[in-house]
Amino acid sequence: MEGIITSVETYLEKKKNAPSEENITIITPEQREAALRFGRSKNLITRILKDVEKCGYIGEENNKLISYLAMTSRKMNDPLSILIISGSGAGKSSLQDTILNLCSPEDLLKLTSLTGKALFYKKEMALSHKVLAIEEERGAEDATYAIRNLISSKVLTIEATIKDMTTGKMTTMENTVKGPTSVFKTTTNPATDPETKSRFITLSIDESREQTKKILEYQREAYTLEGFFNKKEKNIVIEKHHNFQRLLNPVSVFNPYAKLLTYLDDRVLVRREHPKYMNIINTVAFLHQMQREIKTVERKGHIIRYIEVTLEDIQLANEIAHNILGKSLSELTDPSRNLLNLIHTMVLEMERVADKHKDNILFTRRMVREYTKWSDYQIKIHIKQLEELEYLIPICGSWGKQFRYRLAYDGQGMDGSRFCLGLINVENLRSNSELVGLKS
Repeated sequence: MEGIITSVETYLEKKKNAPSEENITIITPEQREAALRFGRSKNLITRILKDVEKCGYIGEENNKLISYLAMTSRKMNDPLSILIISGSGAGKSSLQDTILNLCSPEDLLKLTSLTGKALFYKKEMALSHKVLAIEEERGAEDATYAIRNLISSKVLTIEATIKDMTTGKMTTMENTVKGPTSVFKTTTNPATDPETKSRFITLSIDESREQTKKILEYQREAYTLEGFFNKKEKNIVIEKHHNFQRLLNPVSVFNPYAKLLTYLDDRVLVRREHPKYMNIINTVAFLHQMQREIKTVERKGHIIRYIEVTLEDIQLANEIAHNILGKSLSELTDPSRNLLNLIHTMVLEMERVADKHKDNILFTRRMVREYTKWSDYQIKIHIKQLEELEYLIPICGSWGKQFRYRLAYDGQGMDGSRFCLGLINVENLRSNSELVGLKS
């Protein structure tokens, strides 16, 4: 009898975790070929962005691209998660919905509201390699702890007290829900808990007048004959992306250039920011897997199928990092920006004289004062803002001791563009990789 019970329990457990037949989608040979052609196209990123526009989201190329990458990363072991913050009516839900419409439906769980313990009682594999989308953060405030742990630990475990129906006694039941899971959330609250925000890549919606004009023009076009045919084409685009996403294999991605990459390392927060950057690189490579050689390696009886990151992947990831994770000189006041430029020039001159890299050059406020001819009061006021925004890293200094600084800025953003501090230029990376024998 005990053997029969064990067999039944094993069968029920397998059935619980097996994919539902209703979630199995048949792809025709024609659909498969169209999806493969799409995945092998050399201008894949451009085509993805155009398709998102056909589906109704205009402009904001960086937001569209990182969101599509995050959605795709659900198939990887370290997926990206997205938090979209903007005012009411700006289009945050539109961005999220448009991107997630391109996700294969069987891999998507969209919720309007979520209670605190709900995720803990899902089936074991219900969230594994899926996208969990929350329409508005306020509808899932009680589940914030569960969502944070799902992203970080990739598993949720709960032990609850239940009544044993056989004996009538109270007993405990343990339930485990496995990730990894890519989480999408939107909110109007710019003061979202920092502990939560650190788990996500945070996006903001363009609320400029120029973007509003683009949206209104698109809305008016929807009422034309051309707009009617565009709606018809939208369904074809969505089906193509569903099939493309289904054909992406869960291959591993390895980065041969990883040890040569750089990132700002003067603050503790980067311990969570740096993995986001590394995973963006891997996701770019993963998205292009149909254009890459699938390699295999055997280690201790295990055969691993993988693709490798290219310099082109890193170049695109750097552009994304600059625009999404980066900052802009516009956050500085004019005097602080002028002081930063003068300090940058001073350090470059010191670099040439001392024949040292700028990261090894320290300077004092007195040196800045003598070089710029600014007053001590001006230096103190504006150097403080450069410290707070991490353009300057204070190395030492307190009462009775001389303040010394290191410049973390490389001269980016003079044209008004955004930039991420500490990333190695791909051309420098190419040179360094050749020195250590890596083929670019």
